[in-house]
Amino acid sequence: MYAGPGSCLRLDLQVLTRVRTHPDSWFAVDTILATSHSPDTKFFALNVLENVISTRWMVLTEPQKAGIKNYVVQLVIKISADEHFATSQKHVLTKLNETLVNIVKQEWPHAWENFIPDICGSCKTNQLLCENNLRILNMMSEEIFTFGKSQMVSKKVAKLKESLNSQFAAIYAFWHHVMICQFTLRKKIPAKFRFLQGHVQSPGSVKPSLITTTLSTLANFLEWIALAFIFETDLIQILLLHFWDPLEYRLDCARCLNEIACLHEGVQQYQPQIIQCFQGVVEKIQQLPENINEACANLPGPQRVFWEVFHNQVALLLTGFLKHHMAAMEAQSRYMIPALNYLVRISMGPNEETFKICVEFWQTFSARVYLENQAPQLGQMQAPLLMDGHRDSQREKLKLYAPVLAEVRQVLISKMAKPPEVTIKENEEGHIVRVEEEDTDELALYKMMREALIYLTHLDSSHMERIVLQRVAQECLERKDMEKWIPTNLNRLCYAIGSISGAMQEVDERRFVVSVIKDLLSLCDMKKGKENKAAVASNVMYVVGQYPRFLRAHWKFLKTVVFKLFEFMHETFPGVQQMAVDTFLRICQKCKKKFITQQNNEPAPFIETMPSHIAQDISELEPLQICTFFEAVGHMISAASSDQKVRLIALLMGLFNDKWAAILRGLSATGSLEAFVQNQQVLREISLILRVNERMVVAIGTACHAQLAGIYGDMLKIYKVCSDFISHSTAQQGAQVMNLANVKLLRNVKRDTLRLVRSFVDAATPQGAAEVRLTPAQIAQRFVPPLLEPVLADYRSNMPQARDAEVLDLLTVLATRIHDSISQEVGRIFEMVLECTCDMIKGDFQSYPDHRVKFYDLLKAINANCFQALFYLPEAQLILFVDSLIWAMKHEQPQVADSGLQVLSQFLERLLNGPSSIYVPFFKQYYFLILQAVIGVLTDTSHKSGFKLQQHILLQLIVAAENQMLSDAAPKQRVMEFLFELIGKSFPTLNKSQAEIFVLHCFNKSRQPVEFQQHIRDFLIQLKEWGSHESALYEVERQSAQDEQQQRERQLRMQVPGLVPQYDPSRNDMDDL
Repeated sequence: MYAGPGSCLRLDLQVLTRVRTHPDSWFAVDTILATSHSPDTKFFALNVLENVISTRWMVLTEPQKAGIKNYVVQLVIKISADEHFATSQKHVLTKLNETLVNIVKQEWPHAWENFIPDICGSCKTNQLLCENNLRILNMMSEEIFTFGKSQMVSKKVAKLKESLNSQFAAIYAFWHHVMICQFTLRKKIPAKFRFLQGHVQSPGSVKPSLITTTLSTLANFLEWIALAFIFETDLIQILLLHFWDPLEYRLDCARCLNEIACLHEGVQQYQPQIIQCFQGVVEKIQQLPENINEACANLPGPQRVFWEVFHNQVALLLTGFLKHHMAAMEAQSRYMIPALNYLVRISMGPNEETFKICVEFWQTFSARVYLENQAPQLGQMQAPLLMDGHRDSQREKLKLYAPVLAEVRQVLISKMAKPPEVTIKENEEGHIVRVEEEDTDELALYKMMREALIYLTHLDSSHMERIVLQRVAQECLERKDMEKWIPTNLNRLCYAIGSISGAMQEVDERRFVVSVIKDLLSLCDMKKGKENKAAVASNVMYVVGQYPRFLRAHWKFLKTVVFKLFEFMHETFPGVQQMAVDTFLRICQKCKKKFITQQNNEPAPFIETMPSHIAQDISELEPLQICTFFEAVGHMISAASSDQKVRLIALLMGLFNDKWAAILRGLSATGSLEAFVQNQQVLREISLILRVNERMVVAIGTACHAQLAGIYGDMLKIYKVCSDFISHSTAQQGAQVMNLANVKLLRNVKRDTLRLVRSFVDAATPQGAAEVRLTPAQIAQRFVPPLLEPVLADYRSNMPQARDAEVLDLLTVLATRIHDSISQEVGRIFEMVLECTCDMIKGDFQSYPDHRVKFYDLLKAINANCFQALFYLPEAQLILFVDSLIWAMKHEQPQVADSGLQVLSQFLERLLNGPSSIYVPFFKQYYFLILQAVIGVLTDTSHKSGFKLQQHILLQLIVAAENQMLSDAAPKQRVMEFLFELIGKSFPTLNKSQAEIFVLHCFNKSRQPVEFQQHIRDFLIQLKEWGSHESALYEVERQSAQDEQQQRERQLRMQVPGLVPQYDPSRNDMDDL
């Protein structure tokens, strides 16, 4: 099949699909398995049988069930006992095992009560069968405990768990005898395990693969079995004495011990056994070679990989003990310190996964030590006499850990991860945006390492300072003569330096930063070649930008740094100018008051002196960098008083205001619109001026109203000229003109105009408007009406390709900020914008992606802020609103689907909380339409990610009917009948009673949201529409737990100086004081 040409392959797949979906195809499975010599054909046949077992088992007759069960059991026994077949067609045997497990899930325990005793008893024939039975038990455990909640209804999962726990003793006895027989010379073997007797006379005769499978299965079971089987037996002793030393079993043994180490619920009574296990593990580890990393580096490939995997398991094992049982382990300092030292050694190794495990532990461990060390200081204020003994204890503990923590500092500094990069760039729509690096593994590693270094600095700042300064000095001394210098070590060192900002006392930080910057500048002078100098300069800028507290306290240094940044803005080596403007922006955000206040020995505030050199400073910057530069200047101005802001804006924007005036004079002189629209340089200059103004508005806010008013009228005239030319060109020549260079520039001017107005209106909050002694409505009245009419008319009249998504963005902000004024325009917005946009996007799910997202953002803003206006819309427009939300729910793009669900949920909530005179007429027309649409997406496998909102909307509709709120529109009985008919027609695999139970429980559980959600999950699993590893249904619980955890972490982090990054938004209220 797979060897033929593509056309044959497609035909084969069509035939196979027909065979798979044929209701009687499973009758041929036994014949195929008996006669076929192709493993792929056998695999396909087992797939057909497995599908029948999973979906149609309940409709089969009892003889058919018994026949399938007996056939599969006998086939498993036959094939697994044949070593050649089990080895050569391993994937077929695995599929056969899966088929058997599916039967067990259907039949056990009610119709196959003795399955566990049967499978353990069948092991007495030979080792191959024994090994395969262990695999089946392993699969069964995974199916019930790991994947059960997404494959089976909750009641069935609970029943299977209870049954497996109750019959586990037989499985444990089987494991125990297999492991004992491996290393016992003279021990009586029970009759049912007599096949292992050969090993008694010949130690080691038990197949290693059987022992490995036994250990692997044990590791998977240890997480949930009764604790007595672990701690009240000799299991731990057997693992340590017999399975650690042989290399072939060591990995699986370590995994078993790790599962034991990570047990933490209900283990308090077994603390002595856990401590004994920890001691045994440490004693084993102490027998390993000291120089593990050097020894592993010289090994051949396979052996090196083995030791890397082993170190990974050891890292998990030790950190499992220490994280879950820290208090008990700390009491065993004789074993605790060697364990920590070994973790330090493997932290130095090359394996990234092992390093991440260690870093996570060091972050947790250092935080614990720091917080325990802080507790006496906090308690001393309440009971100083009682805290002396505790303080002495903590001091001794810190002294004990000091050598280990010193090594950890060295390791983390030498391997420091790269911090997140924030770049300023122009996106596809022309927006100037700050793009943060995606949440990658490296970024997560950096965050953990940064927090660990913060805690380690608090625990001994002087040692951290010595390490860093020694390494900086080493870079200066050892590398100044190297021609081919690689800056990786310096980069990592500077990342570490920047990460501990705020963790030292201010006096210590001042000394530290001065020394670091001094040495880095010396290193920059030593280096030869632009590339090397640029690398050092980038590190200088990064470090300086991370210490705003130091800069605020030292004006002369701050001034020197800023002028050095201006100097770097003329350096054309790639990346230096961007780094310079980014650092300038960061510094201005954190030190803005320093620039608008006159400092000692200065003739005037720094910002007053900038106009004299600002043209020179930006002369070699790219347009986007110029925008960033003026955003930074805007942050300076934002710290001034309201009266000063207008003057400073005019002063700093004088350069661009003069350019604007010169452009207007040039246009007046030529008097030719044709010359204007073809002059690409002028269009670029206009676009830059508008963008600079927009960046200033973002940084300063409504104080820019005078600046904006000065250019507003002419800006709208230019907007209209651009719009008219594009409309005329597309009408004459079609959509192809959109690719012309001058048309693209004209669209940029239009978009920049819309963004400028949008940013200004967005800043017009009540507080922002009050700063200029106006209200948001007054600001809107001045700026919006002249723009709104031409923008709406242009949007509707243009062809789809020429419509700017920024119009939707602007309208969204208008609906949010000045909703009282814009509510009167909702009908016109629907007519001029929403109708034509809906026509653009409803044809498919791919075209105009930006319009789609912003279309639903606008609907969300109108729903939230102009809700009453929706019911004054003509019927056709209200239908358009509802249809748009229903269509969004079905969208294949999750962002759009979620937006539609959110808007619909909020709309229904506000509607049902309003007067019945509004919602009853609405639901008469739309209730069953919405209900059918929600059921449709809820049961559609391509919309799993929206489960939370889908079931919530269904709950809203059900509750409204249950509470008799819709007796005139959708009475409860009619809703139940409608749901029953809908479910019956949509899912013929369900019988009548299942559909009836679903409908009844929807209403019965409607007053308990959690139970209602579980009911919907169980129903979806019954439909067999969901994958076996589905997790999206449980996203709400996981997200809720994550949010709660993040909130607790955030509160804790705020209490530790330096732990909150310098540019974290939560620091805004703490900085620049």
